[in-house]
Amino acid sequence: MPDHAPSIRRIFFPSDLSPESERAFGHARLLAARLQAAVTLYHALEIPAARWVKAAGREEELRQTLADEARVLLQGRAALLPGPSEVLVDDDVAAAASLADIAVLRRIRETQPDLVVMASHSRGAMHSFFLGSVAQEVLAHGGRPTLVVGPRCEAPAKGYRRVVLATDLSEASRRAFPYAALLSSRFDADLLAVYVVPRPLLAALSDNPVALAAAVPSTTRLREFVADLAPCRVTPRVEQGAPWERIVAVAREEHADLVVMAHDGADGLGERLLGSETERVVRRAPCPVLVV
Repeated sequence: MPDHAPSIRRIFFPSDLSPESERAFGHARLLAARLQAAVTLYHALEIPAARWVKAAGREEELRQTLADEARVLLQGRAALLPGPSEVLVDDDVAAAASLADIAVLRRIRETQPDLVVMASHSRGAMHSFFLGSVAQEVLAHGGRPTLVVGPRCEAPAKGYRRVVLATDLSEASRRAFPYAALLSSRFDADLLAVYVVPRPLLAALSDNPVALAAAVPSTTRLREFVADLAPCRVTPRVEQGAPWERIVAVAREEHADLVVMAHDGADGLGERLLGSETERVVRRAPCPVLVV
């Protein structure tokens, strides 16, 4: 396993109480069990304007009722966890969806958990957080590894058996290695290291065979780059095409249970992945995506 193996002792799980969040909770529960981590279950209360209007004169009563209901639901989930947990419900942002989004980001920055586990497609107030600019802010600047459970992901079975590690062969991409190694080790999973050569690069170098050969690494070179992932069972795979398409395709073909990637790289892969590429991977991946 790479040096400086990460310690994941605190998991932060923001929930909007939707079915999507329910699936994400399954992954938080699984990881808490394997990593012996404590879990904070969090909900930022948001009340639709129509309900505020209907509750004229009883706004505080409505706020308290909904907050209590959310707390009871999350406490029920907490009871299913194998170890320590806490439930937090912020009801002071109840009147504005945008404030509910910001509240989640604020909690992450304040508590600095070792891992955030969240759904990427939800109903109601949290939708813009999980798919919009705040989610990108968490991934890009929150400084916290984030496991994103997309709409195509199922609740986990007994564990992660196959893990896909995406790399662009940059030193920055190595940030994801310790997490891929840790989870592969804890779940005794096979690890597939994938490098995708973008089509624009292939087209630009098509008239220069020497440069093209240098730009397309062999599986041997990729194996050497990820050599410090030993003793994990690592299989190198070099692909060509759009990074998000090939990452998703490989995950599907290999029946992967998890994709792990760093959020930036020396060749600009990170910029693409943090924009529409990340959203596309999350939306279409058949399994959760851990962005480090």
